Amino acid sequence: MSRYPKINNYVPTSRCGIRMNGKGSVIKAYLKVCRYEYFPAELTALFIPILLTADSLARFTDLAVFEGVVTFVILYLSGFLINAWTDREIDAKYQNFKSSIAWGVRRLGERGLKSAIAVHLSVSILLGLHISYLMESFIPIIIILVGIFFGFGYSIKPLTFKTRGVAFHMISLSLCCFFIPLVFLFYVLSDGFLIDQIVFASGFAMVHYALEVGNQIQDYEEDLKESMLTPTVRLGLTRSLVLALMSFTLGLPIMVGVLYYWFHARDIIHHFPPFLNGTMTILLISAMLGLGYSITFMGLYRMYRETRTTDGIPVMMRRVRSHINYALWQMMGITGLFFISLVFFISE
Repeated sequence: MSRYPKINNYVPTSRCGIRMNGKGSVIKAYLKVCRYEYFPAELTALFIPILLTADSLARFTDLAVFEGVVTFVILYLSGFLINAWTDREIDAKYQNFKSSIAWGVRRLGERGLKSAIAVHLSVSILLGLHISYLMESFIPIIIILVGIFFGFGYSIKPLTFKTRGVAFHMISLSLCCFFIPLVFLFYVLSDGFLIDQIVFASGFAMVHYALEVGNQIQDYEEDLKESMLTPTVRLGLTRSLVLALMSFTLGLPIMVGVLYYWFHARDIIHHFPPFLNGTMTILLISAMLGLGYSITFMGLYRMYRETRTTDGIPVMMRRVRSHINYALWQMMGITGLFFISLVFFISE
């Protein structure tokens, strides 16, 4: 008998409605478990640290940079694979998109999924060792191992940071998903640590942690029923969204401030038209970032307002879920940051 719970007879189909079997369904299962809907934002995000640090197009062809980008992608996908594996049973009980992730786990099978995780981690460690060799520094492989620790620790027992408490959840998720990957790429690109890059990565992690909290709220009913002590269950809906809004509003000004510092420090502002003085530049940066991330902020705020009503949890949650669109939140925020980074690179 299969170790995996039955998933409502869910059988994926192609866009034409044809049932998928064989290799096609394995590929679809892998992409589903890796959350392919997030790929556009994640791939766009890869260019941001390169554009913010590279002084020429030749930097894009550097072997250490290329391997660093590949390592970033592999480790990011590994996090989704690990989380899907640890949550496979509870995901199968959800009445939302999570059931399709559980189907993906079931389709790949225990051996297939564990093999995929092992391959991802092995390749990323080997690449990290080679990057360290190329850079003559142990720092890259150390960063990768720390990222793997928090990535595993977020989901896998006995650590299970995601249910150990709000602080553990915030630190582990922010580090493994946002701060460490960005700092790693900055280090490889800059051949060392720079304080301003670390500060920028901190602001970026705070903003995107807010997105994660908002996205995880859609699992509130199921997590509560299964006694999963996620931050949303511990804090409740309203206070969870207050946490998300606070993290967002603290992180975004940090990003704006560092971006302005970079424009000013590299004397890029003097290449702009006269009317784009220091004040106008910081307002322009704020507007470009704010335009993208405003979609996220308004989504979180609308969710917060819904939790302030006196309706029952089922009715409230239907309305809260209607405001959640994590893929769009990611894409809009990253797009604004990408264009700022592109202007920065072109103006060098």
